[in-house]
Amino acid sequence: MKLFKKVLAAALAGVLALSVLTGCGSGSGTVDYTSQVVKALNNAYAEAEEEITVTEGDAEMKAKLKRFVSKVLTSGVSFDGVTDEDGIIRAITEDEKLAATIKEMFPTAAVGDPTKPLYTIGMAQIEQSISDSNMKRYAQEMMDSWEELNYPDGVDGGDYDEGSELTAAVTTVTINNQVYLVGLFSYQMCTRTNEG
Repeated sequence: MKLFKKVLAAALAGVLALSVLTGCGSGSGTVDYTSQVVKALNNAYAEAEEEITVTEGDAEMKAKLKRFVSKVLTSGVSFDGVTDEDGIIRAITEDEKLAATIKEMFPTAAVGDPTKPLYTIGMAQIEQSISDSNMKRYAQEMMDSWEELNYPDGVDGGDYDEGSELTAAVTTVTINNQVYLVGLFSYQMCTRTNEG
């Protein structure tokens, strides 16, 4: 029995050491927080009496988010000195090679075409445990920090309606030893229904 306890203690020490080592640098998480963010955003929109419905993205959208995160982490973009989500998004969008890759991943959105939605990416630094109250704040931070990935050239904000449906996929990413929620959001650029 004493030998078993020693072996178990050694195994646990090995697992702990491995988990500490893998926490360094950058990496993508496997934790899917989509349903929690969808719930938080729907509650926030209801409290604000806004008629916006947020739905959970399908498997294809979640796979697209994971590919996006993978491309970012393997792109060679430097996150040295970056300490917040705005800096990360800026580093991603200002890298010309990565911007070209993102453009290939997300075809240009089109007003009135439901097959070509507008995609945005948002991030929130996880500073405290994930709870309902913290998730509400994190969801809002993702919405506040979002950056459009495939906005069409020559289209003004007044040229379309955003519609009342938003689709989301959310996972985690570790950059510079800090964990962030990263959300991919999409919505239709609807043709304006009431001109002037």
